[in-house]
Amino acid sequence: MRHIVLLSLLLFMSATLCGCREESVERDPLAQRTVIVYMSAENNLSSFSRDDLRELTDGSKELNGRQRLVAFVDDASVSTPAIIELKGGKRDTLKLFEHDFYASAPDKFREIIQFIENECPARSYGLVLWGHAKGWIIENDSIESATSRPRKAFGVDNGSNLEVGFSFGNRWMNITQMARALDGLPRFRFIFADCCCMMCVETAYELRHVTDYLLGSPAEIPGNGAPYHKIAPLFFSESDDFYKAIIDTYYDDYMGRVDYPGCSVPLSVVDMSHIEELAQATRTVLRAPSEYDTEKIAYYFQYKNDVPVMYDMCSLMERNLAENDYHAWKRVLDMAVPYRRFSEKWMTDTTNFDIYKGFGVSIFNQDNYGGLSMFVEKPEYNFSRHDFNRDICKTSWYWAVGWNRFQ
Repeated sequence: MRHIVLLSLLLFMSATLCGCREESVERDPLAQRTVIVYMSAENNLSSFSRDDLRELTDGSKELNGRQRLVAFVDDASVSTPAIIELKGGKRDTLKLFEHDFYASAPDKFREIIQFIENECPARSYGLVLWGHAKGWIIENDSIESATSRPRKAFGVDNGSNLEVGFSFGNRWMNITQMARALDGLPRFRFIFADCCCMMCVETAYELRHVTDYLLGSPAEIPGNGAPYHKIAPLFFSESDDFYKAIIDTYYDDYMGRVDYPGCSVPLSVVDMSHIEELAQATRTVLRAPSEYDTEKIAYYFQYKNDVPVMYDMCSLMERNLAENDYHAWKRVLDMAVPYRRFSEKWMTDTTNFDIYKGFGVSIFNQDNYGGLSMFVEKPEYNFSRHDFNRDICKTSWYWAVGWNRFQ
């Protein structure tokens, strides 16, 4: 009888343990997605960061327990940076740093991304780049060596908790440095660049190994940036074309404002699974820089003396390619840039500008808006201190499309 009782007890315990194991297998410790907002605001965007942090907090009310929204915040009004999780409309500090540091330092950037991924593991990740930027344009290839007035890349940090934007001594992180800093980390589902001029083909190509999609604007964007209370929940969509809702919400929010009627932010997305095809298609039709007609071509960024630098890639190709070559090339562009919203006038921090920057004739429209900019070397870019013709050689795109064969 004791043997029967013992056998029954063993069978009961075995069933119970099996049930526990099955239950633990079903319980997934990983989040569905962790979205990291990297807020580089130790500059003149500091006040905007506080507004956007409030919007992110408000947007977090719609998230479930398997959707994690985490912000690294380097604010000029606060002595040290912090990492904050936003959930249920509240903020939970995950880490408060003891000392200030350059948030634009590539090693710190990687360290912070790794810390968040370790603290908030997930099946997929998204990254929001928040701050100043000017696409591919680079400074010296090390922030420590940047001693003169810096040009634009991403995430300027003034290093002294002052609300200044472009004074001497500021430090930026170049896109080439960013790509190296993210190398080997889990690939992002998307990088959403809520900063100026990041939708350059040169920038997209540099980040091809670290993300599936790059979203942003080829143009200057307003200081207010994205409407995060509306967009934050959209970061967690599992839809194949999730980027459409993000872009539409951003675009429509500005288009609906009464202060600047008819103005919004031109936006686009790059599907990195087709970026190599775009490089090859561009290489096939590429001409020597001197052969490109850029007169009255839409552009998104100009240097001193009103010298255009970042031309709309699609407009440039339409003007300079034979019709058959252009249509063959554009089919590839449309795969690489599957969605884009056109804005004839865009909003900036100060006022609205025609997207063709005061050209007397409108040569820019929905059909030839590509959503990406591209650089073409010109003699006038050979400035004494800011040599874009030299700097472009540091990008992977330059070599992928074979600009070097025209040297």
